[in-house]
Amino acid sequence: AVLDSLEQALTENDRVTLVGFGTFSVRERAARQMRAIAGENAGQMIEVAARKYVAFKAGSSLEQKVRDARGKSYSLGKPTSDRTYDNARLLQRYLVSFLKAYSRESSNGTKPISLWLKYG
Repeated sequence: AVLDSLEQALTENDRVTLVGFGTFSVRERAARQMRAIAGENAGQMIEVAARKYVAFKAGSSLEQKVRDARGKSYSLGKPTSDRTYDNARLLQRYLVSFLKAYSRESSNGTKPISLWLKYG
């Protein structure tokens, strides 16, 4: 029932405050242009439509509890070294797609970015 009420309020663009926990609100992101880094439009400027999104601002009580809990870690079931390796692989894939997108010469004659990456 609480989540349904929260959802209903946000769909009506209302702000919802849970005292001590935080505030949910709806914000708008303006339309903008950006360079696509993957897919058939990689390297080209594309239009990103304006949209609404849900924002959350933590309350002072929650922020204090998070600050006090600093140094404690909670495992998601996978050893840290495996997570680090997985993150490195994801970063590597992202950088490769980025370089492919930006290494093409664009239609307006802009020169490509050249970067050197060393994979270990």
